Amino acid sequence: MENGQCMRHFPKRFVASTMIDEDGYPVNRRKDDGKTITKSGVELDNRYVVPHNRKLLLKYGAHINVEWCNQSRSIKYLFKYVNKGHDCVTASFYRSATSVTDNDKCDEVSMYYDCRYISPCEASWRIFGYSIHYRNPSVVRLGFHLPGEQPVIFKDDENLDDVARKESVKESMFLGWFKANKKYAEARCLTGSTSYEQIKTIDGVVYSTFRGACYAYGLLADDKEYIDAIQEASHWGSGECLRRLYATLLFSNSMARPEHVWESTRRMLSDDILHRQRRLLNNQDEELWDLTLIEIKKLLKSYNKSLRDFPSMPFPNIDTSLIQIMNGGNNKLISDELRYDKQILTAEHEVYVKQLTKSKRELMKK
Repeated sequence: MENGQCMRHFPKRFVASTMIDEDGYPVNRRKDDGKTITKSGVELDNRYVVPHNRKLLLKYGAHINVEWCNQSRSIKYLFKYVNKGHDCVTASFYRSATSVTDNDKCDEVSMYYDCRYISPCEASWRIFGYSIHYRNPSVVRLGFHLPGEQPVIFKDDENLDDVARKESVKESMFLGWFKANKKYAEARCLTGSTSYEQIKTIDGVVYSTFRGACYAYGLLADDKEYIDAIQEASHWGSGECLRRLYATLLFSNSMARPEHVWESTRRMLSDDILHRQRRLLNNQDEELWDLTLIEIKKLLKSYNKSLRDFPSMPFPNIDTSLIQIMNGGNNKLISDELRYDKQILTAEHEVYVKQLTKSKRELMKK
């Protein structure tokens, strides 16, 4: 009661049927059937009845208010109580009035402490060792790791060779999960994975990486935003700028399929290389891709990374001439000697080989 009125707005009004008001709250039916009951000298009718569930009242023997919730704010209300944590109390410490405090400095900050408050009921419950809470069914987070990279726990003074020889080194919760799936059919039906290879198998296709399997399963994005970003930057940025952007994306490990982004943007990434090398040499597309990958490889060195760290990415085919050119050796004489059409020379070679006599062909093979 507050100022002579009920804080919960009882008594309610009589309603012929249950309905939802304009704010989305239910208005329960309250019949005006003339039935009343006297409690503590007060006459009560249906307007004073609190929404309830008779089965819950009989089971728990307590006052339980039951309401119909249909708003998103109800979730916030529930989680607020579930995650609010334990009860707290602010305790203060002070000297008595009889103590000599003339020369003492009062540190008000250190005299107040935020402490956890445990009621007498909870304290006795913990003293007797009763269960505080339980979960049914029990759910435990499964830690995972790559093959042969399970965590190993050892003491500082232990010899590493002795630690490596322990049988427990080869065990982990994740590997035990594999064994349980192999042993128990029920567990296998729920999870299905009994080995690393089975995790990488989607619809009968065994993928070379776990990332590829996740992408096939629909757990990863398609990297379209990164392709769009490089395409947008290509309108105003140079090839060097685009390659630096791509190297940064590789280093951040944010792309689900870096090889797909490479295949979609390599023409833009090799823009200035295409002009420079075709002016210097008569390069073909495959050589241009190798030159572009070499440039990206050089940029990754600043991050202490290499293209070898990304197994799905192609690696350039580096021969002596490419190394000489990429190291800055743009010698005019060497460039003139290397400026030839490989396809034309290959066709001429095949024609000349056919014109050789049988003895000369055998001599050439030797």
